[in-house]
Amino acid sequence: MKNPIGMSELLTFFRDTLLTERTTNMDSFLHRRDTRIKLISLLSIIICAVMLENIIFLGVLFIILIGLVLLSRIPLKLYIVRASFIPLFTVLIALPLPFIVPGNILTIIPVFGFNYLTVSFEGLYRTIGFVLRVWISVGTAVLLVSTSKFSDIAMALRKMGAPELLTTLLLITYRYIFLFADEALSMVQARNMRNFGKEGFIKRIKVVGQMIGTLFLRAFERGEQVYYAMLSRGYVGKIESHTKLKIGKTDAAFLCLIFTIILGLILMDLIALNFTTFNHSHFTYLVIDLVLEKVYIFTDFTRTFWGLLVV
Repeated sequence: MKNPIGMSELLTFFRDTLLTERTTNMDSFLHRRDTRIKLISLLSIIICAVMLENIIFLGVLFIILIGLVLLSRIPLKLYIVRASFIPLFTVLIALPLPFIVPGNILTIIPVFGFNYLTVSFEGLYRTIGFVLRVWISVGTAVLLVSTSKFSDIAMALRKMGAPELLTTLLLITYRYIFLFADEALSMVQARNMRNFGKEGFIKRIKVVGQMIGTLFLRAFERGEQVYYAMLSRGYVGKIESHTKLKIGKTDAAFLCLIFTIILGLILMDLIALNFTTFNHSHFTYLVIDLVLEKVYIFTDFTRTFWGLLVV
């Protein structure tokens, strides 16, 4: 039986893949590091990704991030699924850049026999750099959440001077996302069990809108109930945590290593920009041109081979 717009599978994927904490209790080098050290280190990786201009150095930073993932013993497939959810939309946003940014033409793609699209090196360069920056930023945040409990992250932010109200709201919001994802899934499954026959697209949209409205009302009512329950249990605007954070020598060495790598990449990126007369790395241009040439050769071979089979 069909469910409205595949909401059941989407909510199940969202709950079981993106909102799971089953990797936070693992034991690895990265899991044992102090949460404040991980927060500072991974935040510096995000800042470095934003500052870098050369995609070669962005690729090096991406390899370093994957190395940290392997060091944390998180299943690589699960990590890639989590980290690729948002960058998929980035690819769709950046897709027109190779065709609309002027510059050195890499190839010409015929369209309908009388029009054509030009792919510029500058546009392709910006697309790759933009997608890499977003992927590294999202992947770094996913790595932090996958190796640290959210309560520990909130405690680390509080120890680093974040407002008490902000950390409390973040912690409560994160916890109740799980609850409302389960409630939304229950509503969709109940709707599917009461639905007989096919529905039109407009009716499905109305059903989804009604479910969203009902979920907002339930969230409002649940928020009031939880607040009064917290007040009855002695809540005075502060959530106590029994997690003890302690920075050791290994934590300090790890932070120094990350800072050294990041400063080295930023310095090499600045040197590369100062010593080149082009807007982008000539070596990168040669690599991309070589890859495209191999793709063309393979495409021509495939077309020829298919023509022989048809004949």
